[in-house]
Amino acid sequence: NLLGEGKENTFLIPADVSEDIVTVRENYVNISGFTFNATGHNSATSSIFLDSVNNSGVYNNSFVTNAFGLYLTYSNNSVILNNSFEYNSKNIMLVSSDNNTIIDNIISKSNEALFATLSDNNEIKGNLFERDTRLSDSSSNSYSGNTFLDNSINKIINVSFNNQVFNVNDLVKFNISVYYQNGTQCNSFSYELSVYPYEQV
Repeated sequence: NLLGEGKENTFLIPADVSEDIVTVRENYVNISGFTFNATGHNSATSSIFLDSVNNSGVYNNSFVTNAFGLYLTYSNNSVILNNSFEYNSKNIMLVSSDNNTIIDNIISKSNEALFATLSDNNEIKGNLFERDTRLSDSSSNSYSGNTFLDNSINKIINVSFNNQVFNVNDLVKFNISVYYQNGTQCNSFSYELSVYPYEQV
C-alpha cells in the first residue's frame, strides 16, 4: 500500500514529467492521502496508472493540474472513492476495465470528467460533476445519484451515453442565474426550456 499523511500535507510531483507519478502492476494495492500535481506535465502521462490490476483502491486523494488524473487499463474490481479532481485535462479514464466502483468523488473545472471505452459493469454513484465537465461513455455502465452542476459559467455539460443505465433526473437538475453587464444579479426573469420529444423537465 501507498499511504500518505493526508492530501493537505503530502504532495507527489513527478521527477520526470514524461513519466507517470505512480504506476501499479500488482493486485490489492491501496493509494490514499496524497495530492498529485504534475504542472508542466507531458500530455501522455498520468498521476496514477493502474495497469492490469485487480481489487485495488484509490481513496481520499487530490488530483490537480495533470494530463490524466487516474488511468485504468485492464483493471477490474477496484474502488475509486472520495477523491477530488480539478484542472486536469482528463480525470478518470477506463479502458478495458470492468466491475469498478467510482463513488463520492468531486470532479470540476476540467475538460473531461470520465472517459470509458470497452469497460462494462462499472458503478458510477454519488459523484459531483461541476463546471466544464464532459462525460464520454461508450460502454455499459450504471450511473445513479450523481450531481451535475454548471451554474457559475455559461457553458453546458456535454453528456454522451450509449447503452447506459442511469437516472435521468440526475441530468436535469440545474440552476439558472442571470446577471446584468455590470455584474449585479437579476432577480426577476423568464425562460423557456426545450427538450427532446417524450422528455419531461
